[in-house]
Amino acid sequence: MAEQGEPQGILLYYKYVDLDTEQQCVAEFYEKVCCEHNLRGRVRVAKDGVNVTVRSQGIGLRQAAAQRHELPRHIPIPGVRISN
Repeated sequence: MAEQGEPQGILLYYKYVDLDTEQQCVAEFYEKVCCEHNLRGRVRVAKDGVNVTVRSQGIGLRQAAAQRHELPRHIPIPGVRISN
């Protein structure tokens, strides 16, 4: 858990991509990552893409962004630039 006074951040993006057969896999990925890194917010996974709005304190967003390579390679998720 983040300490009081640590910086907060928000990760917000959407990506249209055909997830007709991978929808469950992608939803499970986001659920796992959000739980592991204490991300709070909303992730919507539909057959036509993802919509993500999450926040965290500390390094949670950086760690979560580093895990995006775990998604199936044909599901392009935008690169994440996190600045202080």
